[in-house]
Amino acid sequence: MLPGHWMLLFTIFIAVTAAGVLIQAGVLLAIYVGIRQAERGAMKKIDDIRDDIAPFLQSAQALLEETGPKIRAIADNLQIASEHIRTQVGQTNDAVTDIACRTRQQAERVDAMVTEVLDTLADGARLVQDSILVPLRQLGGWFTAARTILDTLRRPERKSRTYDEHIY
Repeated sequence: MLPGHWMLLFTIFIAVTAAGVLIQAGVLLAIYVGIRQAERGAMKKIDDIRDDIAPFLQSAQALLEETGPKIRAIADNLQIASEHIRTQVGQTNDAVTDIACRTRQQAERVDAMVTEVLDTLADGARLVQDSILVPLRQLGGWFTAARTILDTLRRPERKSRTYDEHIY
């Protein structure tokens, strides 16, 4: 066996260890009791909140049950309206495209007609100028020449002036 003083040390060590284990058990017990009290307090608060929220949740559930079909009907109506609008927009787009195409074709036809009329007027103006005005100018030139000749023949002869008379 162990000598006396080692036995005393061993006994003291066991006593200190036992005291440490007892203290640790006490601390763990205190933690357990504190957690249980906190749990009871939290559960009480949760029950209070549940009691306070229960009427609100019931009215919200009743409201959802009442408005649920209406919301579904609104969503269905919106889907139908959206499809109808999409169809109408497509038809309107087709109509606008068709009108633009027809307008462009009519504009091209009008342009061709106006161009043809202007070309015809220009050709007519050239024809009038070539067939009427040119011979009239020539005839006017002949008349002017004849008149000048006649005027020259009808005038009495003038005396010619000398250079000095003409200057002074």
